[in-house]
Amino acid sequence: MNHIYKVVWSKARNCYMAVSEIAKGHGKSSGKEKSGKMILASLAVAALACGTTAYAAYDPSTNTDTLTNRMISTTRDNTEGDMHTYDHADRNLVINWNAQNGRGDGSAIRNANVNAKNITINADFEGNQWDDKGIISDSNFETNVTASGDITIRTHDDAVHTENYNGKMTIDGFKNLNITTTGAGFGVMDAGNGVFINGGAGSTVNISALTGERPAIGASLNTELAYYDPKYAMGTGITINADKIILSSPNASVASVYAGIGKNHDFKVNLNAKTVDLTDGILAEGGSTVSINPDIDGVVKITSSKENNSSIRAMVDKSTGKVSNVIINGNKGGTAQVLGEIEADDASVYINMTGAGSYIKSTATGNTTEDRLAKDVLLANGDKAKIKLDFSGNNSLIRGDMNATDGGVLDINASGDNFSIARSYTWDEPLRHGVLEADRKGTANLILTGNHNRIDGSLKAYYNGQINLKMSGNDAVFNGNMWTEIDTPKESPQHSRDDNAAIRAEFSGKNAQMKGDIVSREGHSQITADFSGENGKLTGDAKAIGTFEMTYDSRYPDKRFIRSLTIP
Repeated sequence: MNHIYKVVWSKARNCYMAVSEIAKGHGKSSGKEKSGKMILASLAVAALACGTTAYAAYDPSTNTDTLTNRMISTTRDNTEGDMHTYDHADRNLVINWNAQNGRGDGSAIRNANVNAKNITINADFEGNQWDDKGIISDSNFETNVTASGDITIRTHDDAVHTENYNGKMTIDGFKNLNITTTGAGFGVMDAGNGVFINGGAGSTVNISALTGERPAIGASLNTELAYYDPKYAMGTGITINADKIILSSPNASVASVYAGIGKNHDFKVNLNAKTVDLTDGILAEGGSTVSINPDIDGVVKITSSKENNSSIRAMVDKSTGKVSNVIINGNKGGTAQVLGEIEADDASVYINMTGAGSYIKSTATGNTTEDRLAKDVLLANGDKAKIKLDFSGNNSLIRGDMNATDGGVLDINASGDNFSIARSYTWDEPLRHGVLEADRKGTANLILTGNHNRIDGSLKAYYNGQINLKMSGNDAVFNGNMWTEIDTPKESPQHSRDDNAAIRAEFSGKNAQMKGDIVSREGHSQITADFSGENGKLTGDAKAIGTFEMTYDSRYPDKRFIRSLTIP
């Protein structure tokens, strides 16, 4: 490189300044070609005349251009040393941005194209909410940041930020993207027209919002105001493609991934990687969609937030009634491991778990008060609510209490062997309280077709709830009670058949065993237990207020082998 520096005239300082060859000048140079010796001489003269260092200093020993409080921007480049663009794919770029930047609403990169080998942005100071951001796109100009090596961004406020409805950003080509925010900032926030992050082969994206209450990625928290004023419906979504994605926000008030109310109430978060590790959960609301690995057979790990024990929460759009969706391993499948409650509030959650060892667990581990509050693992609440889990790998499990209520639907399908369901909160009467409950017209469907499947915990249907259990594999074990109640109050003079709560259980595989009691609590509620498989066995009592019928399987002389049992 023959031309490392150039000299520009500074109108503000009334002197020549030594700057990088890529810097923008605001005055006249001599207009003559200078030799290498003349440039070196000019550098010395400029330094003596102005008594300051260059804005953009090039270090040949590290092949690095360093900017200090000078930005790359097509819309804010109004100070000597600023640049419209940066295009040096073979060089490293460092931008140091501190409290003395004096730029008002500036940032290190704003509405510009940047191409370098490695890019580092340091803006870790508490500013005015704008000048302590990293990269901003807020106009019709699409910001593009490209690096063949690593991109490292550390800021106090948002590290990556789009706004004004049209701001759009692409970050691509990198090997490692490391984003850290230390204050009240998002790692990546879209209130504009989308953020697209595409890593190179073998790339890793690691985004952490360390201390503030903001998510690692997502829509502006102000979008919640769109329920009252449509102008706050902002952003279209965030897409990240890499080999590995790690997101965390340990102090977030909502979640690590937040899909809020976007334009047209259709904000989308798309994460695609062989390994996805989300700490502090997902929140989707306002008709939004979070999709993880629709076509990649990978491993997805999701851990709940500290605030509410929720790993995944999807909520209906309260203004339009549009259903929000969370979809994991949608088409191809993969391993999913979720720690914390999954809640669908008039919304939809679907997880396809083809990998062995997939699980859904609550955060409860024993019998403390904290465990009691954290014992729930699945909640489908509302007429539009649906949680569907497909387990096809072996040795998968659910640990925690499940509930379908107010018309919500739980669908759990397990075709792998050694699938198990059990409670995570234990006490003196572990079978009295349900591992699965359906109430107020909620419906739960459990279809378990693999061998050696097991359920430890009771089923309870009440207030017109419906539970359908089918265990068709061999050597199935159900260790718990079945309870029903009805919706009509006790003081009502008569009960309607429409008020029925019901449990229907089929054990059609060989050697199925149920250990527990079957109890119809009141009136017209109904339980049907069908032991049609060879050597099906019930160990326990069957009783109800009123009458009930037992049909024995005549093939077996032992009356404890019950083929079907109905309690009207």
